[in-house]
Amino acid sequence: MKKTLMISLVILIILSFAGCAQTPAEVIPADAAAKVDGEQISLEDYNKNFKILEYTYTLTYGEDIWAEEYNGRPLKEVVVEELLNNLIREKLIATEVLATGFEADEEQVDSYYSDFQASADADENLKAFYEENGINEEFIKDQIRMQLLVDEYFNIIQDDVSKDDAILADMYENYKLEVNARHILVTNIDVAQAALSRVNSGEEDFAVIAEEISEDTASAVNGGELGYFARGVMVPEFENAAFSLDKGEVSGLVETDFGYHIIKVEDYRTLNSLIEEGISDDEIQMFKDYIVYTLANDTFETRIAQLYDNADITRYMENIQQ
Repeated sequence: MKKTLMISLVILIILSFAGCAQTPAEVIPADAAAKVDGEQISLEDYNKNFKILEYTYTLTYGEDIWAEEYNGRPLKEVVVEELLNNLIREKLIATEVLATGFEADEEQVDSYYSDFQASADADENLKAFYEENGINEEFIKDQIRMQLLVDEYFNIIQDDVSKDDAILADMYENYKLEVNARHILVTNIDVAQAALSRVNSGEEDFAVIAEEISEDTASAVNGGELGYFARGVMVPEFENAAFSLDKGEVSGLVETDFGYHIIKVEDYRTLNSLIEEGISDDEIQMFKDYIVYTLANDTFETRIAQLYDNADITRYMENIQQ
């Protein structure tokens, strides 16, 4: 009885230690930048892509660009992470598209490569750079094939969106294509806060305050009137605020590189309201195409986020030199 008890205790102790034992750490493959659902993104491909980005940035902005910061972080660190994220994104998209049976048209790949080669041959420095970094025909054609897969993924989504009559009807009725707004612009935060308090009190007309204190002299003489403007015209911070407001609504302080804005939306136009105003059939189709593209682009980003959430992704930042 005692012997049996001792054996049981020994077994229990052994099992307890086995349960506490640490799982061996994953061996980091030396030739990988990341792994996506078991498939590697090779370090060689990553390095070649980074070299291209580095060359392009330096050529465009100069050597000093790499001493810059972006949102408080070294620019190079940001570029390294974003590049890896883009390669992961492409891998996820490729898996989805290839599962549909789609294959890149090799004649199209050859055609794009011929155009690329002609451009590279015309630039001796670029040609030397590619040769020095092993950026050869095989690599470039793989890049072209990947872009065709990404394009196909977007086309699939755009085709789906174009058939969703309920969503499109809602977009035609409610999606703001143009906004008519006034604004007050000042560069001093205290002056801006005081101006916002005056506007919110409702005791003075917005246009009168704009004419009095706005530093945008071109619009101030008209009470801050900017007229109708479409998306993509104003800086992003201003646009996001203006297109989020309803008729008659006033924003809080909106900071841009120009200073602090207070925005009041007077009116906006949707596709349906533009049709009522009598735009041409060609203009109607142009706006419909734009709305479908915009909706498809938003859907594209949403689906990419879902792919990320459902994927098993490992980044081997230890292998990436920064």
